[in-house]
Amino acid sequence: MFPQTLVVLLVVAHLGFGAKVVIDKPRFRRNVCASTSSGNMTVINYPGTNGNYLNNANCDWSVCTNTSSASVRISRMDIELHPRCSYDAVSIQGVKYCGRNARDLNVPTSNGCISVRFTSDGSVRGSGFRLEVRTAQVNTTSVSNLNSTFNSSSGNSPNSTFTTSNSSGNSTFNTGSSNGNFSFGNNSSSNGNSSGNSTVDTGSSNGNFSFGNNSSSNGNSSGNSTVDTGSSNGNFSFGNNSSSNGNSSGNSTVDTGSSFGNFSFGNNSSSNGNSSGNSTIDTGTTFGNFSFSNNSSSNGNSSGNSTIDTGSSFGNFSFGNNSSSNGNSSSNSTIDTGSSFGNFSFSNNGSSNGNSSGNSTIGTGSSFGNSSNSFGNSSSGNQSLFNSCVLARSVGNMTKEIDYPGTGNYPNNAFCQWNVCTNTARARISITKMDIESHSSCSYDSLKIQNSKYCGLSTGSFTVSTNQGCVQVGFTSDFSVTKAGFTLGISPV
Repeated sequence: MFPQTLVVLLVVAHLGFGAKVVIDKPRFRRNVCASTSSGNMTVINYPGTNGNYLNNANCDWSVCTNTSSASVRISRMDIELHPRCSYDAVSIQGVKYCGRNARDLNVPTSNGCISVRFTSDGSVRGSGFRLEVRTAQVNTTSVSNLNSTFNSSSGNSPNSTFTTSNSSGNSTFNTGSSNGNFSFGNNSSSNGNSSGNSTVDTGSSNGNFSFGNNSSSNGNSSGNSTVDTGSSNGNFSFGNNSSSNGNSSGNSTVDTGSSFGNFSFGNNSSSNGNSSGNSTIDTGTTFGNFSFSNNSSSNGNSSGNSTIDTGSSFGNFSFGNNSSSNGNSSSNSTIDTGSSFGNFSFSNNGSSNGNSSGNSTIGTGSSFGNSSNSFGNSSSGNQSLFNSCVLARSVGNMTKEIDYPGTGNYPNNAFCQWNVCTNTARARISITKMDIESHSSCSYDSLKIQNSKYCGLSTGSFTVSTNQGCVQVGFTSDFSVTKAGFTLGISPV
């Protein structure tokens, strides 16, 4: 029997020269914040009216199993969807759920009881939810047991340590995966105010990992990380990782997962200053996308935005700021269309001791501008370097020649790659000209052939093993001495 509430409606109407008070007939409305218990199972069917829940609802339940954990099955859910369930939500032990996905949860109790709350705002309404609470049969809540099959979602994980100030975290999974989802609002944060929101919308077969703040300390830090669609072997999105000693914030998003994972880091190991980063991967690739806004930034103000719109089969790499330190640095790097073996865009790499900024863009995925090529694009700083990376040209019937840079000296901070295919197991390399800054280990400027570096003035001929019938050639230069470059021929053996 549901408790009943008497509702009396008073209507006052002014008619002509007098006032008449009309008292409506009593009406009865069921209290919708209700539950039923049978044996060891408690059912909350909200709102229980075969209609939609009310606007501005606020219901609380406490279900006691007198055990250390409880099994919760959400068999029906129709609650307004939001990435962080900020509008309408059912909260179980402080963890918010929304959307339409049913799920099975194993949650730790508080003194043998779990708390359930439903809240709604003043707009969209759904048909609510039905959940069953039972005594847990198997405890699978430990996030450290990677060999078990579990779904774990917690603002503060069981292995977290929070000390000496205010910390909060929200983590949400809409669909669990077979080998676990990991979402940590704040992990081991201390000595400051930190908050994190992390969301995984669709689980993958081997787990999604989303960390709002991990090991943040000694300051104000916040992070939002989202994985929208899981991949077969995991997505990794870190808002702030090991941030300390200052104000840092990061937003990282992976929209579509790939078969071997996407990696997006807002701020990684940022310290001692103000740093912010936004990194986005729109479409995943076969072997992963990597986008780092700020990596190991320290001792100053640094910001970076990096975007990869379309992934390639072997990965795109876009670094806003990498190892920037001791100054102000900012960068924007964008890759619009990926190539088969990766695009590389570095706005600031290893920048230090001053003010530096860079914008790098790759419009269509190839090594040579808009020509199709399998080994990627490279852009550093403000240079669109594929414009100076000459094409390999045919010389005779069987030989390909690379004459770089063709005229004058090669530029500073050059980065060029070529993939020349002979379709044979071995190829002959004939270097007819080489004028590259000399160094004992070719650490400054260098010509690379199949991972072996060459510099100085040496010429000669030799054979190399190919990689599936192709030879990989690359050239890089630093920011100091420039020389006349090289000319080499590649022919089948």
